Amino acid sequence: MTELFDLWPAALGALALGGIAFGLFRQRSSERARTASDSHDEARQGHEEVAGGAAAREGDAQTRPAARPTSVQTDTAALSDKAALASGLQRSRSGFMAQLRRVLGNAPSSELSAAWVEEVEAVCLGADIGVSTVDKIIDGVSSQRQADPTLSMEHAVRAVLKDLLVSPGISASGSAFGAHSTAVSGRDGTLKVILLVGVNGAGKTTTAGKLAAHLASDGSKVVLAAGDTYRAAALEQLAGWSRRVGVELFTSEPGRDPAAVLYDAVKSAQAQGAQWLIADTAGRLHTKAPLMDELARVGKSLAKARDGQGADETLLVVDATTGQNGLLQAREFHAAAPLTGVVLTKMDGTAKGGIAFSISDGLGLPIRFVGVGERTEDLLPFDPSLFIEALFEDPQGISH
Repeated sequence: MTELFDLWPAALGALALGGIAFGLFRQRSSERARTASDSHDEARQGHEEVAGGAAAREGDAQTRPAARPTSVQTDTAALSDKAALASGLQRSRSGFMAQLRRVLGNAPSSELSAAWVEEVEAVCLGADIGVSTVDKIIDGVSSQRQADPTLSMEHAVRAVLKDLLVSPGISASGSAFGAHSTAVSGRDGTLKVILLVGVNGAGKTTTAGKLAAHLASDGSKVVLAAGDTYRAAALEQLAGWSRRVGVELFTSEPGRDPAAVLYDAVKSAQAQGAQWLIADTAGRLHTKAPLMDELARVGKSLAKARDGQGADETLLVVDATTGQNGLLQAREFHAAAPLTGVVLTKMDGTAKGGIAFSISDGLGLPIRFVGVGERTEDLLPFDPSLFIEALFEDPQGISH
């Protein structure tokens, strides 16, 4: 009996080791099953991508019919532009503007002190507003206070910031979109061409799709042109937007010269009697001369297809979260293909929000549209007054 009790601990240990081994076996079996499942999913995804690419190539060098011929139906529950803008600028309002309003609340009642001016400069520079633009803000506020000492500091700053966005050099007059970027000028029977340019990842293709929805909402015929012939994913993404918003898509074979593709796209859109052609282009680094030279050739090709008239709008798509780098991009792109305006995307993703003032003041370029969310209707026509109002909006008065 004593010997039996002496063997009991060893028996328990063996059982424990057996349990651990069984557990490890089950874990490895589960991992192998997940690996096999993942491999199967990847293979299936690859097959679908190949099939999708083949389908895309079958429609090369021709215009695809829209999957949904009716005009875009907007969400009846969508926020108004004003409310959507206020909601999209929440991070900038709680970041940059909260700091600015704190400093404005501590403003001297009489002459502006050097210490207070330094505080304003620090807040503005931290919000991606460039040095020269900050100097104009300080000078403008000082001038307004001298002209009217009773004027509140917040009202003075509001006026100065708005002036930076609507100065004569960046007036919306002459825009193909009209005074407030609305689709009013494409209904005269002539084709309007919009060329979208920008660096990789700025959101050009998404902007093309959302802009197509905006322009088609009044019944205009819109054609999307796939000018990014280097990435199959870009074509598929644009094709998805074409189906989603119910507009036509012009494509060509992969790797073809973008200038030639867009020349053919113009001719096709003209033959269809389209009011708008939105040309997506490949992302390119503004520091790479050959790619920028290619963009210049695209502009010449559009002019050749339209009897000497280039794109009606050449819009630089800028990711607002890139800060001052967006201003550097604008300068380089402006030199290669003279820009008529800027689309600021991902404004809902930055707590700074000052890049709009830097671009408007630094280059004299108007902001045409601003992206404040993922929804199709979250690409909003840029209204300087609404933009300033949304930045200064009382957070307690905003409905989400």
